[in-house]
Amino acid sequence: MVEEQTEEMAPAIAPAEVEAASDKAPTKVPDRVDRPDRQVLDKKLGEIDLQIEKCKAVLDQVKAKMDKLHGDQSGDGKGKDTVRTKLNELRAATKVFSEQRKALFHDLDKNKALTQNLRDRSDAMQKSLKETANIKDFSTSAVEKKINDLDYYMSTTPLSLKEEKDVIAQIKALNNSKKMIAGFDDLQSKKDATAAERKALSAKLDENKKAFSAAKELEDAQWEIVKKASGKDDDKRSSRKALLEQREKARTEMNEYYATIRSLRDEHKKQENAWRKYMDAKRKADQEKWVKEQEERKEEMKLYKLEEEAEKEDSKDANKSASIDQLLNYLAKFDAPAEAAAVQEKTTVEMNGLQQMGKKANDFDLDVYGTKSTKKKKGNKKGGKNKAKGLCHDVKCLQEFESLKVEAPLSLADIPTAVAALQAKKAVMAKEKAERALKRDEKIDALKALVEAKEAKKQEEAAARRAAREAAAAADVAPAEDV
Repeated sequence: MVEEQTEEMAPAIAPAEVEAASDKAPTKVPDRVDRPDRQVLDKKLGEIDLQIEKCKAVLDQVKAKMDKLHGDQSGDGKGKDTVRTKLNELRAATKVFSEQRKALFHDLDKNKALTQNLRDRSDAMQKSLKETANIKDFSTSAVEKKINDLDYYMSTTPLSLKEEKDVIAQIKALNNSKKMIAGFDDLQSKKDATAAERKALSAKLDENKKAFSAAKELEDAQWEIVKKASGKDDDKRSSRKALLEQREKARTEMNEYYATIRSLRDEHKKQENAWRKYMDAKRKADQEKWVKEQEERKEEMKLYKLEEEAEKEDSKDANKSASIDQLLNYLAKFDAPAEAAAVQEKTTVEMNGLQQMGKKANDFDLDVYGTKSTKKKKGNKKGGKNKAKGLCHDVKCLQEFESLKVEAPLSLADIPTAVAALQAKKAVMAKEKAERALKRDEKIDALKALVEAKEAKKQEEAAARRAAREAAAAADVAPAEDV
Protein backbone atom coordinates (compact mmCIF):
# COMPACT_ATOMS: atom_id res chain seq x y z
CA MET A 1 0.00 0.00 0.00
CA VAL A 2 3.07 2.25 0.24
CA GLU A 3 3.66 4.35 -2.85
CA GLU A 4 6.64 6.46 -3.80
CA GLN A 5 6.08 10.19 -3.49
CA THR A 6 7.59 12.35 -6.22
CA GLU A 7 7.43 16.12 -6.37
CA GLU A 8 6.22 17.34 -9.75
CA MET A 9 8.67 19.70 -11.39
CA ALA A 10 7.47 22.85 -13.10
CA PRO A 11 7.28 22.33 -16.90
CA ALA A 12 9.53 24.27 -19.23
CA ILE A 13 8.02 27.56 -20.41
CA ALA A 14 7.51 27.74 -24.14
CA PRO A 15 8.69 30.96 -25.82
CA ALA A 16 5.29 31.30 -27.51
CA GLU A 17 3.70 31.79 -24.07
CA VAL A 18 5.63 34.99 -23.35
CA GLU A 19 3.40 37.38 -25.28
CA ALA A 20 0.16 35.49 -24.60
CA ALA A 21 0.67 35.42 -20.82
CA SER A 22 1.53 39.11 -20.61
CA ASP A 23 -2.06 40.14 -21.52
CA LYS A 24 -3.76 38.01 -18.83
CA ALA A 25 -4.49 38.90 -15.24
CA PRO A 26 -1.86 37.55 -12.81
CA THR A 27 -2.67 34.20 -11.23
CA LYS A 28 -3.49 34.33 -7.53
CA VAL A 29 -1.62 31.69 -5.56
CA PRO A 30 -3.72 30.20 -2.72
CA ASP A 31 -2.38 29.53 0.75
CA ARG A 32 0.33 26.90 0.91
CA VAL A 33 -0.97 23.34 1.08
CA ASP A 34 1.36 20.51 2.09
CA ARG A 35 1.13 17.21 0.30
CA PRO A 36 -0.52 14.50 2.44
CA ASP A 37 1.82 11.74 3.57
CA ARG A 38 0.89 8.46 1.91
CA GLN A 39 2.87 6.47 4.47
CA VAL A 40 0.71 7.84 7.30
CA LEU A 41 -2.41 6.76 5.42
CA ASP A 42 -0.96 3.30 4.78
CA LYS A 43 -0.13 2.93 8.47
CA LYS A 44 -3.70 3.77 9.50
CA LEU A 45 -5.13 1.44 6.87
CA GLY A 46 -2.83 -1.34 8.11
CA GLU A 47 -4.14 -0.94 11.66
CA ILE A 48 -7.73 -1.10 10.42
CA ASP A 49 -6.92 -4.19 8.35
CA LEU A 50 -5.81 -5.93 11.52
CA GLN A 51 -9.17 -5.17 13.16
CA ILE A 52 -10.99 -6.45 10.08
CA GLU A 53 -9.03 -9.69 10.26
CA LYS A 54 -10.13 -10.10 13.88
CA CYS A 55 -13.77 -9.66 12.85
CA LYS A 56 -13.33 -12.26 10.11
CA ALA A 57 -11.84 -14.67 12.66
CA VAL A 58 -14.95 -14.17 14.85
CA LEU A 59 -17.19 -14.87 11.86
CA ASP A 60 -15.29 -18.08 11.12
CA GLN A 61 -15.70 -19.21 14.74
CA VAL A 62 -19.42 -18.46 14.65
CA LYS A 63 -19.80 -20.39 11.41
CA ALA A 64 -18.02 -23.41 12.85
CA LYS A 65 -20.26 -23.36 15.95
CA MET A 66 -23.40 -22.93 13.82
CA ASP A 67 -22.41 -25.91 11.66
CA LYS A 68 -21.87 -28.01 14.80
CA LEU A 69 -25.20 -26.85 16.23
CA HIS A 70 -27.03 -27.75 13.04
CA GLY A 71 -25.36 -31.18 13.09
CA ASP A 72 -26.51 -31.78 16.65
CA GLN A 73 -30.07 -30.75 15.76
CA SER A 74 -30.17 -33.25 12.90
CA GLY A 75 -31.23 -36.05 15.30
CA ASP A 76 -29.72 -39.49 15.16
CA GLY A 77 -26.52 -38.38 13.50
CA LYS A 78 -26.58 -40.86 10.63
CA GLY A 79 -24.97 -38.41 8.18
CA LYS A 80 -26.88 -38.24 4.91
CA ASP A 81 -30.01 -39.78 6.43
CA THR A 82 -30.53 -36.85 8.82
CA VAL A 83 -33.15 -34.23 8.07
CA ARG A 84 -30.54 -31.45 7.91
CA THR A 85 -28.34 -33.38 5.48
CA LYS A 86 -31.32 -34.15 3.32
CA LEU A 87 -32.30 -30.48 3.31
CA ASN A 88 -28.79 -29.54 2.21
CA GLU A 89 -28.94 -32.11 -0.58
CA LEU A 90 -32.28 -30.75 -1.75
CA ARG A 91 -30.95 -27.20 -1.61
CA ALA A 92 -27.93 -28.24 -3.68
CA ALA A 93 -30.23 -29.81 -6.30
CA THR A 94 -32.40 -26.69 -6.39
CA LYS A 95 -29.30 -24.56 -6.77
CA VAL A 96 -28.17 -26.62 -9.77
CA PHE A 97 -31.50 -26.01 -11.51
CA SER A 98 -31.29 -22.33 -10.56
CA GLU A 99 -27.80 -21.97 -12.05
CA GLN A 100 -28.94 -23.74 -15.21
CA ARG A 101 -31.87 -21.35 -15.44
CA LYS A 102 -29.59 -18.34 -15.08
CA ALA A 103 -27.31 -19.67 -17.83
CA LEU A 104 -30.29 -20.27 -20.12
CA PHE A 105 -31.61 -16.75 -19.54
CA HIS A 106 -28.12 -15.39 -20.25
CA ASP A 107 -27.95 -17.31 -23.54
CA LEU A 108 -31.46 -16.11 -24.38
CA ASP A 109 -30.43 -12.49 -23.82
CA LYS A 110 -27.43 -12.98 -26.12
CA ASN A 111 -29.73 -14.56 -28.72
CA LYS A 112 -32.11 -11.59 -28.49
CA ALA A 113 -29.26 -9.13 -28.97
CA LEU A 114 -27.97 -11.08 -31.99
CA THR A 115 -31.48 -11.30 -33.45
CA GLN A 116 -31.96 -7.54 -33.07
CA ASN A 117 -28.59 -6.89 -34.73
CA LEU A 118 -29.41 -9.16 -37.66
CA ARG A 119 -32.85 -7.56 -37.97
CA ASP A 120 -31.33 -4.06 -38.07
CA ARG A 121 -28.81 -5.11 -40.72
CA SER A 122 -31.57 -6.76 -42.77
CA ASP A 123 -33.77 -3.64 -42.58
CA ALA A 124 -30.87 -1.43 -43.64
CA MET A 125 -30.03 -3.75 -46.56
CA GLN A 126 -33.69 -3.87 -47.69
CA LYS A 127 -33.92 -0.10 -47.56
CA SER A 128 -30.73 0.26 -49.60
CA LEU A 129 -31.94 -2.26 -52.23
CA LYS A 130 -35.29 -0.54 -52.50
CA GLU A 131 -33.71 2.88 -52.94
CA THR A 132 -30.88 1.93 -55.32
CA ALA A 133 -32.37 -0.90 -57.44
CA ASN A 134 -36.12 -0.62 -56.76
CA ILE A 135 -36.22 -4.27 -55.61
CA LYS A 136 -39.11 -5.67 -53.58
CA ASP A 137 -38.41 -9.42 -53.88
CA PHE A 138 -35.03 -9.95 -52.24
CA SER A 139 -33.65 -13.03 -54.03
CA THR A 140 -31.05 -13.61 -56.73
CA SER A 141 -33.51 -15.38 -59.01
CA ALA A 142 -35.95 -12.45 -58.80
CA VAL A 143 -33.19 -10.02 -59.74
CA GLU A 144 -32.12 -12.19 -62.71
CA LYS A 145 -35.75 -12.38 -63.88
CA LYS A 146 -36.13 -8.62 -63.67
CA ILE A 147 -32.88 -8.08 -65.62
CA ASN A 148 -34.09 -10.46 -68.36
CA ASP A 149 -37.45 -8.68 -68.51
CA LEU A 150 -35.74 -5.32 -68.93
CA ASP A 151 -33.44 -6.73 -71.66
CA TYR A 152 -36.45 -8.13 -73.52
CA TYR A 153 -38.34 -4.88 -73.07
CA MET A 154 -35.44 -2.82 -74.39
CA SER A 155 -34.90 -5.12 -77.39
CA THR A 156 -38.56 -5.35 -78.43
CA THR A 157 -39.83 -1.88 -77.69
CA PRO A 158 -38.78 1.27 -79.58
CA LEU A 159 -37.45 3.65 -76.93
CA SER A 160 -36.15 7.19 -76.92
CA LEU A 161 -32.57 7.83 -75.94
CA LYS A 162 -33.56 9.00 -72.46
CA GLU A 163 -35.80 5.96 -71.87
CA GLU A 164 -33.08 3.63 -73.09
CA LYS A 165 -30.58 5.23 -70.68
CA ASP A 166 -33.04 4.79 -67.81
CA VAL A 167 -33.47 1.08 -68.62
CA ILE A 168 -29.70 0.59 -68.88
CA ALA A 169 -29.25 2.36 -65.51
CA GLN A 170 -31.83 0.01 -63.95
CA ILE A 171 -30.04 -3.04 -65.37
CA LYS A 172 -26.72 -1.75 -64.05
CA ALA A 173 -28.17 -1.12 -60.61
CA LEU A 174 -29.68 -4.63 -60.55
CA ASN A 175 -26.35 -6.21 -61.52
CA ASN A 176 -24.61 -4.22 -58.78
CA SER A 177 -27.20 -5.36 -56.25
CA LYS A 178 -26.50 -9.09 -56.84
CA LYS A 179 -23.60 -9.10 -54.38
CA MET A 180 -25.70 -7.28 -51.78
CA ILE A 181 -28.57 -9.73 -52.31
CA ALA A 182 -26.18 -12.64 -51.80
CA GLY A 183 -25.23 -11.05 -48.49
CA PHE A 184 -28.93 -10.62 -47.73
CA ASP A 185 -29.49 -14.33 -48.31
CA ASP A 186 -26.61 -15.16 -45.96
CA LEU A 187 -28.08 -12.75 -43.40
CA GLN A 188 -31.49 -14.41 -43.71
CA SER A 189 -29.96 -17.84 -43.07
CA LYS A 190 -28.30 -16.48 -39.93
CA LYS A 191 -31.65 -15.07 -38.80
CA ASP A 192 -33.28 -18.47 -39.30
CA ALA A 193 -30.51 -20.16 -37.31
CA THR A 194 -30.90 -17.62 -34.52
CA ALA A 195 -34.67 -18.17 -34.43
CA ALA A 196 -34.18 -21.92 -34.20
CA GLU A 197 -31.71 -21.45 -31.37
CA ARG A 198 -34.21 -19.19 -29.56
CA LYS A 199 -36.92 -21.87 -29.81
CA ALA A 200 -34.53 -24.47 -28.43
CA LEU A 201 -33.62 -22.22 -25.52
CA SER A 202 -37.29 -21.56 -24.76
CA ALA A 203 -37.96 -25.31 -24.71
CA LYS A 204 -35.04 -25.87 -22.34
CA LEU A 205 -36.33 -23.08 -20.07
CA ASP A 206 -39.74 -24.72 -19.92
CA GLU A 207 -38.18 -28.06 -18.96
CA ASN A 208 -35.92 -26.37 -16.41
CA LYS A 209 -38.88 -24.54 -14.89
CA LYS A 210 -40.71 -27.80 -14.27
CA ALA A 211 -37.65 -29.45 -12.71
CA PHE A 212 -36.88 -26.34 -10.62
CA SER A 213 -40.47 -26.15 -9.30
CA ALA A 214 -40.43 -29.82 -8.31
CA ALA A 215 -37.08 -29.49 -6.53
CA LYS A 216 -38.25 -26.35 -4.74
CA GLU A 217 -41.35 -28.10 -3.46
CA LEU A 218 -39.24 -30.91 -2.04
CA GLU A 219 -36.88 -28.42 -0.44
CA ASP A 220 -39.73 -26.46 1.18
CA ALA A 221 -41.27 -29.65 2.53
CA GLN A 222 -37.96 -30.74 4.02
CA TRP A 223 -37.47 -27.27 5.51
CA GLU A 224 -40.76 -27.61 7.37
CA ILE A 225 -39.50 -30.90 8.79
CA VAL A 226 -36.25 -29.23 9.88
CA LYS A 227 -38.10 -26.36 11.55
CA LYS A 228 -40.27 -28.79 13.50
CA ALA A 229 -37.22 -30.74 14.64
CA SER A 230 -35.43 -27.51 15.60
CA GLY A 231 -38.32 -26.26 17.68
CA LYS A 232 -37.97 -29.19 20.08
CA ASP A 233 -34.72 -27.97 21.60
CA ASP A 234 -35.05 -24.54 23.24
CA ASP A 235 -31.52 -24.52 24.64
CA LYS A 236 -29.98 -25.02 21.23
CA ARG A 237 -32.23 -22.34 19.85
CA SER A 238 -30.95 -19.91 22.47
CA SER A 239 -27.38 -20.83 21.55
CA ARG A 240 -28.16 -20.25 17.90
CA LYS A 241 -29.67 -16.86 18.73
CA ALA A 242 -26.55 -15.86 20.67
CA LEU A 243 -24.34 -16.96 17.78
CA LEU A 244 -26.45 -14.97 15.33
CA GLU A 245 -26.14 -11.86 17.52
CA GLN A 246 -22.38 -12.37 17.74
CA ARG A 247 -22.18 -12.75 13.97
CA GLU A 248 -24.27 -9.62 13.42
CA LYS A 249 -22.07 -7.63 15.78
CA ALA A 250 -18.90 -8.77 14.00
CA ARG A 251 -20.40 -7.89 10.64
CA THR A 252 -21.48 -4.45 11.88
CA GLU A 253 -17.99 -3.71 13.22
CA MET A 254 -16.42 -4.89 9.99
CA ASN A 255 -18.72 -2.64 7.93
CA GLU A 256 -17.79 0.30 10.17
CA TYR A 257 -14.10 -0.41 9.58
CA TYR A 258 -14.69 -0.51 5.83
CA ALA A 259 -16.55 2.80 6.07
CA THR A 260 -13.58 4.26 7.98
CA ILE A 261 -11.24 3.08 5.21
CA ARG A 262 -13.39 4.77 2.59
CA SER A 263 -13.51 7.96 4.65
CA LEU A 264 -9.71 8.00 5.09
CA ARG A 265 -9.15 7.41 1.39
CA ASP A 266 -11.62 10.16 0.43
CA GLU A 267 -9.97 12.61 2.83
CA HIS A 268 -6.52 11.73 1.48
CA LYS A 269 -7.75 12.21 -2.09
CA LYS A 270 -9.30 15.56 -1.14
CA GLN A 271 -6.02 16.76 0.39
CA GLU A 272 -4.09 15.43 -2.61
CA ASN A 273 -6.37 17.36 -5.00
CA ALA A 274 -5.98 20.54 -2.90
CA TRP A 275 -2.19 20.14 -3.00
CA ARG A 276 -2.22 19.59 -6.77
CA LYS A 277 -4.41 22.66 -7.24
CA TYR A 278 -1.97 24.69 -5.16
CA MET A 279 1.00 23.34 -7.15
CA ASP A 280 -0.72 24.10 -10.48
CA ALA A 281 -1.43 27.67 -9.37
CA LYS A 282 2.12 28.07 -8.08
CA ARG A 283 3.61 26.75 -11.32
CA LYS A 284 1.41 29.05 -13.34
CA ALA A 285 2.35 32.04 -11.17
CA ASP A 286 6.05 31.17 -11.54
CA GLN A 287 5.61 30.99 -15.29
CA GLU A 288 3.90 34.38 -15.34
CA LYS A 289 6.66 35.80 -13.15
CA TRP A 290 9.30 34.44 -15.52
CA VAL A 291 7.42 35.87 -18.51
CA LYS A 292 7.16 39.25 -16.80
CA GLU A 293 10.87 39.25 -15.98
CA GLN A 294 11.72 38.38 -19.57
CA GLU A 295 9.47 41.20 -20.77
CA GLU A 296 11.08 43.66 -18.36
CA ARG A 297 14.60 42.61 -19.43
CA LYS A 298 13.81 42.83 -23.14
CA GLU A 299 15.47 46.23 -23.52
CA GLU A 300 18.46 45.08 -21.46
CA MET A 301 18.95 42.07 -23.71
CA LYS A 302 18.71 44.25 -26.81
CA LEU A 303 21.22 46.67 -25.31
CA TYR A 304 23.60 43.84 -24.44
CA LYS A 305 23.28 42.47 -27.96
CA LEU A 306 24.00 45.85 -29.54
CA GLU A 307 27.05 46.37 -27.34
CA GLU A 308 28.29 42.88 -28.17
CA GLU A 309 27.82 43.55 -31.90
CA ALA A 310 29.68 46.85 -31.51
CA GLU A 311 32.63 45.07 -29.92
CA LYS A 312 32.72 42.49 -32.70
CA GLU A 313 32.56 45.14 -35.44
CA ASP A 314 35.27 47.24 -33.76
CA SER A 315 37.50 44.20 -33.47
CA LYS A 316 36.90 43.30 -37.11
CA ASP A 317 37.61 46.87 -38.27
CA ALA A 318 40.74 47.01 -36.12
CA ASN A 319 42.02 43.80 -37.71
CA LYS A 320 41.39 45.12 -41.22
CA SER A 321 43.00 48.46 -40.38
CA ALA A 322 46.04 46.70 -38.91
CA SER A 323 46.34 44.58 -42.07
CA ILE A 324 46.26 47.72 -44.24
CA ASP A 325 48.92 49.41 -42.09
CA GLN A 326 51.14 46.33 -42.30
CA LEU A 327 50.80 46.23 -46.10
CA LEU A 328 51.58 49.97 -46.34
CA ASN A 329 54.69 49.49 -44.22
CA TYR A 330 55.63 46.50 -46.33
CA LEU A 331 55.28 48.48 -49.61
CA ALA A 332 57.21 51.43 -48.17
CA LYS A 333 60.38 49.31 -48.32
CA PHE A 334 60.21 49.33 -52.11
CA ASP A 335 60.10 53.13 -52.50
CA ALA A 336 63.93 53.51 -52.75
CA PRO A 337 65.31 51.77 -55.87
CA ALA A 338 68.62 50.94 -54.15
CA GLU A 339 66.88 49.30 -51.24
CA ALA A 340 64.54 47.41 -53.58
CA ALA A 341 67.51 46.11 -55.52
CA ALA A 342 69.16 44.98 -52.31
CA VAL A 343 66.02 43.17 -51.29
CA GLN A 344 65.84 41.48 -54.66
CA GLU A 345 69.56 40.55 -54.51
CA LYS A 346 69.24 38.92 -51.05
CA THR A 347 66.22 36.83 -51.98
CA THR A 348 66.74 33.20 -51.12
CA VAL A 349 64.57 30.36 -52.37
CA GLU A 350 64.64 26.86 -50.96
CA MET A 351 63.49 24.00 -53.12
CA ASN A 352 63.70 20.36 -52.01
CA GLY A 353 66.49 21.12 -49.52
CA LEU A 354 68.55 23.17 -52.10
CA GLN A 355 69.14 26.90 -52.09
CA GLN A 356 69.56 29.34 -54.95
CA MET A 357 71.11 32.69 -54.19
CA GLY A 358 71.27 36.06 -55.88
CA LYS A 359 69.76 36.82 -59.25
CA LYS A 360 69.15 33.17 -60.07
CA ALA A 361 67.11 32.77 -56.92
CA ASN A 362 65.25 35.96 -57.79
CA ASP A 363 64.44 34.62 -61.23
CA PHE A 364 63.29 31.32 -59.69
CA ASP A 365 60.98 33.14 -57.28
CA LEU A 366 59.47 35.18 -60.09
CA ASP A 367 58.90 32.02 -62.02
CA VAL A 368 57.15 30.34 -59.02
CA TYR A 369 54.65 33.20 -58.61
CA GLY A 370 54.10 33.46 -62.37
CA THR A 371 55.61 36.90 -62.73
CA LYS A 372 58.68 35.94 -64.75
CA SER A 373 58.44 36.54 -68.48
CA THR A 374 59.18 33.56 -70.73
CA LYS A 375 60.71 35.82 -73.40
CA LYS A 376 64.34 36.70 -73.34
CA LYS A 377 65.19 40.24 -72.36
CA LYS A 378 66.35 42.48 -75.17
CA GLY A 379 68.32 45.57 -74.54
CA ASN A 380 68.63 48.43 -77.02
CA LYS A 381 71.66 48.73 -79.12
CA LYS A 382 72.84 51.69 -77.10
CA GLY A 383 72.70 49.64 -73.89
CA GLY A 384 69.43 51.28 -72.67
CA LYS A 385 67.79 50.41 -69.36
CA ASN A 386 65.87 47.13 -68.91
CA LYS A 387 62.16 47.02 -68.14
CA ALA A 388 60.99 47.36 -64.55
CA LYS A 389 61.91 44.40 -62.44
CA GLY A 390 59.10 42.19 -61.13
CA LEU A 391 58.20 41.80 -57.43
CA CYS A 392 57.51 38.58 -55.58
CA HIS A 393 55.51 38.30 -52.33
CA ASP A 394 55.04 35.49 -49.91
CA VAL A 395 51.75 33.58 -49.71
CA LYS A 396 50.54 35.33 -46.57
CA CYS A 397 51.12 38.75 -48.12
CA LEU A 398 49.19 37.78 -51.23
CA GLN A 399 46.31 36.47 -49.06
CA GLU A 400 46.16 39.83 -47.22
CA PHE A 401 45.89 41.70 -50.57
CA GLU A 402 43.20 39.30 -51.73
CA SER A 403 41.16 39.63 -48.49
CA LEU A 404 41.19 43.43 -48.91
CA LYS A 405 40.26 43.09 -52.61
CA VAL A 406 43.32 45.08 -53.71
CA GLU A 407 45.62 44.01 -56.55
CA ALA A 408 49.07 43.09 -55.30
CA PRO A 409 51.83 45.11 -57.12
CA LEU A 410 53.89 42.96 -59.44
CA SER A 411 56.51 45.62 -60.19
CA LEU A 412 57.94 48.76 -58.62
CA ALA A 413 55.80 50.85 -60.95
CA ASP A 414 52.60 49.29 -59.50
CA ILE A 415 53.44 50.21 -55.90
CA PRO A 416 51.97 53.78 -55.93
CA THR A 417 48.69 52.41 -57.31
CA ALA A 418 48.51 49.74 -54.63
CA VAL A 419 49.38 52.25 -51.89
CA ALA A 420 46.63 54.60 -53.10
CA ALA A 421 44.10 51.75 -53.20
CA LEU A 422 45.00 50.68 -49.65
CA GLN A 423 44.74 54.27 -48.36
CA ALA A 424 41.36 54.68 -50.10
CA LYS A 425 40.16 51.40 -48.61
CA LYS A 426 41.24 52.58 -45.17
CA ALA A 427 39.43 55.90 -45.58
CA VAL A 428 36.21 54.18 -46.72
CA MET A 429 36.41 51.80 -43.76
CA ALA A 430 36.84 54.69 -41.35
CA LYS A 431 33.85 56.51 -42.83
CA GLU A 432 31.61 53.43 -42.73
CA LYS A 433 32.72 52.71 -39.18
CA ALA A 434 31.81 56.25 -38.09
CA GLU A 435 28.36 56.02 -39.73
CA ARG A 436 27.62 52.63 -38.13
CA ALA A 437 28.84 53.86 -34.76
CA LEU A 438 26.58 56.91 -34.98
CA LYS A 439 23.45 54.84 -35.73
CA ARG A 440 24.36 52.25 -33.15
CA ASP A 441 25.03 54.84 -30.44
CA GLU A 442 21.61 56.38 -31.07
CA LYS A 443 19.93 52.97 -30.52
CA ILE A 444 22.08 52.26 -27.47
CA ASP A 445 21.24 55.65 -25.92
CA ALA A 446 17.51 55.09 -26.50
CA LEU A 447 17.64 51.61 -24.94
CA LYS A 448 19.68 52.89 -21.99
CA ALA A 449 17.05 55.56 -21.39
CA LEU A 450 14.29 52.90 -21.35
CA VAL A 451 16.27 50.65 -19.03
CA GLU A 452 17.00 53.51 -16.65
CA ALA A 453 13.33 54.57 -16.67
CA LYS A 454 12.20 51.02 -15.84
CA GLU A 455 14.80 50.71 -13.09
CA ALA A 456 13.69 54.01 -11.59
CA LYS A 457 10.06 52.87 -11.67
CA LYS A 458 10.99 49.61 -9.93
CA GLN A 459 12.87 51.54 -7.24
CA GLU A 460 9.84 53.78 -6.69
CA GLU A 461 7.50 50.78 -6.41
CA ALA A 462 9.87 49.05 -3.97
CA ALA A 463 10.09 52.23 -1.87
CA ALA A 464 6.27 52.53 -1.87
CA ARG A 465 5.88 48.91 -0.72
CA ARG A 466 8.50 49.41 2.00
CA ALA A 467 6.72 52.57 3.21
CA ALA A 468 3.39 50.72 3.27
CA ARG A 469 4.87 47.91 5.36
CA GLU A 470 6.42 50.39 7.78
CA ALA A 471 3.11 52.25 8.08
CA ALA A 472 1.24 49.00 8.75
CA ALA A 473 3.79 47.99 11.37
CA ALA A 474 3.51 51.41 13.05
CA ALA A 475 -0.30 51.14 13.08
CA ASP A 476 -0.08 47.75 14.85
CA VAL A 477 2.32 49.07 17.51
CA ALA A 478 0.46 52.33 18.23
CA PRO A 479 -2.48 50.87 20.29
CA ALA A 480 -0.07 48.94 22.52
CA GLU A 481 1.90 52.15 23.28
CA ASP A 482 -1.31 54.00 24.19
CA VAL A 483 -2.24 51.29 26.70
